[in-house]
Amino acid sequence: MGLDQYAYIAKKSDKIKNIYGNTDEDDEERPYIVNDELAYWRKAYSLHRWMYALAVKKGFKGTKEDFNCVMVRLEEEDIENLREEIKNRRFTEAVHDWDKDVFEMNKRYDERFCDEAERALEEGFAVYYDSWW
Repeated sequence: MGLDQYAYIAKKSDKIKNIYGNTDEDDEERPYIVNDELAYWRKAYSLHRWMYALAVKKGFKGTKEDFNCVMVRLEEEDIENLREEIKNRRFTEAVHDWDKDVFEMNKRYDERFCDEAERALEEGFAVYYDSWW
């Protein structure tokens, strides 16, 4: 068991909220997922903490422990801020000499996610982050 994280593309709709809790009444309003392979991360804790802070900023009232299976809608400004975090290396776990190659590979993956998310937004889709642990 561990932290699995996803980025989804969904059709935009006025009925779609920014944040979804994992409750039965929300199931009817969950977005129609167009592509569930925009991005996938495994145990990217820095990303999860960053998304939790974003969710709180957008109105999520739960604790860090409650931030599970909560979909967060990402807007253009959110992607720009995420890209800045990645660029300035404030976004990653501690880097040791032995894992610099892994760090650079993960950084490129995160940057590519930002590129794809921006493209999806430009094409009129909504982009969501979700996680499960």
